[in-house]
Amino acid sequence: MKPNTQAVSLNRAQWLIIVTSALPIYAIALCLPTQAHAQGELALVLQQVLEQHLLGRVGPWSSNFPLQAMAIGNYIALAAPLFAVVLALLLCRSVGALPARLPVLAWHRYLLIYVGWALLVGFMIHYNYFTYVDFAQHRAKFRLFGRHPLLFAVFASSMLLALEYLLLISYLLFIHFPARWLAQRLGKISQ
Repeated sequence: MKPNTQAVSLNRAQWLIIVTSALPIYAIALCLPTQAHAQGELALVLQQVLEQHLLGRVGPWSSNFPLQAMAIGNYIALAAPLFAVVLALLLCRSVGALPARLPVLAWHRYLLIYVGWALLVGFMIHYNYFTYVDFAQHRAKFRLFGRHPLLFAVFASSMLLALEYLLLISYLLFIHFPARWLAQRLGKISQ
């Protein structure tokens, strides 16, 4: 396969993964009832499963449509790592998609990059797994996302994609490139 053809197929596969990962958020926003107690037995069971057996109220949330928001938040928390793994496998299997090593920088710049990245990922993990933000009660510029389920789905899908790519780049920074560097160093030592 030619490099251009391979790059195009990699690009198409990435877009397919992005659309596939974000589509359930819109399906939940459009099809799931907003209130569990007003929609019958199935919605109540779904709310109990989300609260007792999954993560409950995490990530982006809205008190105007709590069941939809809770389902979307749990989907983001569970699906983002899975899609990040798929993206990592896709990138690592395609030859030439990743550079052989990171650019040469001074050690203090690497330290700054790694510490800053770890803090950013830590914030996103804390936000998506351990706490929630009610956008219906938020400041004026974010309150719009908490009032309309479709706008909430747009914001939530951007959060999903941000978490997916943060986890993907974290894998590359903390595992892929250091392991490749270590293998090169050990190869030079054994020769």
